Amino acid sequence: LGVQHAADRALERRALSRADAVIAVTRPIVDDLRERLGLDAQLITNGYDPDDMPPEPQGPDPLLAADRHSLVHTGRLSLSGISVLPLLDALRLARGELDGWLAVVFAGSVTEEERGLLEAADLDGLVRLVGWLDRDRVLALQRASDTLLVVTEGTARRSVATGKLF
Repeated sequence: LGVQHAADRALERRALSRADAVIAVTRPIVDDLRERLGLDAQLITNGYDPDDMPPEPQGPDPLLAADRHSLVHTGRLSLSGISVLPLLDALRLARGELDGWLAVVFAGSVTEEERGLLEAADLDGLVRLVGWLDRDRVLALQRASDTLLVVTEGTARRSVATGKLF
């Protein structure tokens, strides 16, 4: 593993030091490239075109419980390689306090393993999987939610660059 890590670092340094320009989409990635490799990395964040946004939703979203605080995750969990299990375990521990107040909604493609975790009987009424939605529908769901959820891990990664929030 040490040899592989050293080889990966050498290849990274070689490729990036020969580039005409180095850009990254988050400040922590830029800082890492500057500190670790001494590169003049520049920041160009992901953005959006406001003219491409769907209209503001009218009325309550049918995927959200109007009488509960909505915590919404959109996207694919499995792409990040991060397990949603710690969040679900925390929800189980606090279930008595959260019942009737919180509704956690997951919209996006899931693996069969993730489907089993999210649709567990003991989370019924608290966690809801609505599946894959088209872009305009996802944006409307995000706008209607009370809180957006991004699942990351502890401090092992210096930066998580999702396409959701910038």
